[in-house]
Parts: sequence; C-alpha cells; structure tokens
Amino acid sequence: TATMLYTNAIGCDSTVTLDLTLNLSPTTPPILGNTLVAVSSLETYLVSQVIGSTYNWGITSNGGAIASGLPTNSIQVQWSSNVSTYEVYVIETDINGCIGNIVLCDVTINPTPITGPITHD
Repeated sequence: TATMLYTNAIGCDSTVTLDLTLNLSPTTPPILGNTLVAVSSLETYLVSQVIGSTYNWGITSNGGAIASGLPTNSIQVQWSSNVSTYEVYVIETDINGCIGNIVLCDVTINPTPITGPITHD
C-alpha cells in the first residue's frame, strides 16, 4: 500500500491510498539434459515446471529443431548432423505475464565414431 498526502494551493489536504501488487519476474532454474550428443540424435531438455507458466524455447544457429513440447517446460530436440556447439535456450512467462531472463545451455554435437570391421586373430 502506498499513501500520499497532497496539499493544494489554498491549504486543503487530500490523502490518496493505492493498493499495489508487485509481480516479480520468474526465476527459471538451469536447463537439464545431455550436453554432449551424437549427430542426428533426439534429446530431451527440461526445466522445473511452474503451474501457469509457459516456456519459449529455441536453439541457436540451426543446430537442431524442436520436435515436440512447445510451450511446456520440456522439449525434444532433433539435433542436426552439423558437428559444433550450440545453445538451447528458454524464456519463462509466468501466470501474471511477467517474463523471466533467458536461460542458456551449451550442447556439443559430437561426430559419429568411425569403426572398422571387427577381426579376430
């Protein structure tokens, strides 16, 4: 509650009282999921769910595609065949419409191991 006392030019006083509600931005926890993945693998990434929140997920630099899960707290990513490091990110919006900070998770796509024929001596 905020109260303000106002006195006009002729000395009359008025009091104004406002009830205020402060909604804090959500604090999204770290993203959970594999950070070393194989080319073209399907992986799950998630954050703790808050009832009423929605989650805007993304992946940097076309490293993969979100296969399912939007706008929930858990997604599946179909990683590409481009060997590199990318970022999975999420931005939470809570039930009051407050937007949290971006949360990032580095993910490295490892090359597929090359194996030769198995021989027996």
